[in-house]
Amino acid sequence: MTDIQIRRAEKADIQSVNNALRQLSNHMNDPHPITDQILSEAVFGGHGAAHILIAEKEDRIVGLTMFSPYVSTTLGGVGIYISDLWVDASMRGRGLGPKLMYEATKQFSVPVRRIKLDVYQDNPNARETYLRLGFKPGERAESLSLAESDFDNIRGKS
Repeated sequence: MTDIQIRRAEKADIQSVNNALRQLSNHMNDPHPITDQILSEAVFGGHGAAHILIAEKEDRIVGLTMFSPYVSTTLGGVGIYISDLWVDASMRGRGLGPKLMYEATKQFSVPVRRIKLDVYQDNPNARETYLRLGFKPGERAESLSLAESDFDNIRGKS
């Protein structure tokens, strides 16, 4: 894998990155409503909403990970949430996914204490891979989410 370079995505990469993310969405049978503009603003607009590392082979993106930091008082440091991890079909099984995750942990000036990610229930191969790498299901917490359509529920009363 010495012919693969991993680097931080740049603004000029957004269209290629979003195309790779679209491939992931298609593979997972997910919708893909994010535009290049929204993705660019989230990553490069100064909000720190996400970071992207890309893996290139001969100037072609063959893998990427998009992740966001969070601060955990119980860990005493930073964790990262990996929202997307994609490896081109031609590169799967060579350790590129774990390498991208490891490189993501080195992107901060403080130690990263934990990686979190979600794995689809209908994707047992991915789940098995993550378990083999040492990921463990949460023991005390479960992942909950609130859709934008339900934000009125948290707005409060005036």
